[in-house]
Amino acid sequence: MVLNSQRRIEAEKWTTVLCPEMETILCENAEASRTWAVRRSNCTVFEVFADYSVMVDLEQRTCSCRLWQIDDIGKGLGSNGSAAGVVLPPITKRPAGRPPTKRIKVFGEFKRPLKCSRCSVAGHNRKTCKAII
Repeated sequence: MVLNSQRRIEAEKWTTVLCPEMETILCENAEASRTWAVRRSNCTVFEVFADYSVMVDLEQRTCSCRLWQIDDIGKGLGSNGSAAGVVLPPITKRPAGRPPTKRIKVFGEFKRPLKCSRCSVAGHNRKTCKAII
């Protein structure tokens, strides 16, 4: 709860809608794209001239370069292409079946060998000891 509270306090100091890291990435991408020339071919199809010509279809959410697809970006957009305002977390499902009961060991952690408290030999315990009393 303390971490959540600290994050909320830091987020209230933001001056933009995006977090500072995403804002810097957006500014860098905007600066890189200033050299591109964009021409409208259709109401939803644009031709982008960078080093080579690329066709971008906003309605089909596809790009002729296939390096990126608008499907991932378009999920955060509204029906008219504007920002929806609310970004929901991804849908996650719990795995089927009963949850595991054994603890997952940390890297470097090992199981300590049994040592009998009666005869001090490793490999068995006092209950299963067959040494003479």
